[in-house]
Amino acid sequence: MNKITSGDVLELYTCKSCEVQITGQFCSHCGQKKIEGRWNFNKLLRSLTNAVFNLEKGFFYTFKSLFAQPGVVIKNYLHGATVKFTNPFKYAIIGFTFYSSVLFILGYWDIFEIEYAKSSVNNPDNSTWIEKTIIEHINYIKSVFHLLPFLVLPFLSIGSRVAFATKKLNFIEFLIIHSFAIAQSSMYYALLMLLFYIAKINVSLELLLSFLLLLLMYAQIYKRKLGMAHWKGFFYAILSIALTLILVLVIVFVAALIAGIIIGIIKGHQEAEMALILY
Repeated sequence: MNKITSGDVLELYTCKSCEVQITGQFCSHCGQKKIEGRWNFNKLLRSLTNAVFNLEKGFFYTFKSLFAQPGVVIKNYLHGATVKFTNPFKYAIIGFTFYSSVLFILGYWDIFEIEYAKSSVNNPDNSTWIEKTIIEHINYIKSVFHLLPFLVLPFLSIGSRVAFATKKLNFIEFLIIHSFAIAQSSMYYALLMLLFYIAKINVSLELLLSFLLLLLMYAQIYKRKLGMAHWKGFFYAILSIALTLILVLVIVFVAALIAGIIIGIIKGHQEAEMALILY
């Protein structure tokens, strides 16, 4: 082992942001990168490139790493190595927003509205207020669509917690895993839609391909984190999704049942009041 002697000199550098003396490439106090020399075109270009397409940390690094080694990313993140990666919930917001933006750009929402318009023409019995209500609902869904997957993530985490009952992963860890995975899959789906649209490919395989990529991602994650074989990772991923669907259907059924009971009670009171008035 090399020992530091009295003759060794540590090269100190004063941070330009907080004026703390540092010895490495980054300030331990504020995180400022060591920048020497005057600004020129090459330095400006490198700085802009690094800010927009940072492949050493941040969003693009996270996307690239999840594409190449999703299991390594999740394992490292859950073990505390988080500084290079985008926060999973922030990453989910970006991914879902990108996906909903692509739907808007490609005119998928307009297609839904056109189909409803055709339905009203073919069925003249449909009243105008129903059409307006449907369009209002579509516009509302458009405004909050990028947030809807966040409603699914907790249920998916519960489904995974049940499927992996014997494994040492808690609800929050599954929430982190699914935030990364579903956001990545949403961006795959959006990119495939764009690719198929540009290439003028009319075969609708985007959803199937993105779902297969999602299952592959889960298989890699569970192999790295839990030591599972790939086929077991596939199986448990599908089981988690199936349990989630069952859970959501049960909740929707119970909510619809409760709503029906409440509406029935309200109507009963209204009919009773009307009867008293007429009497």
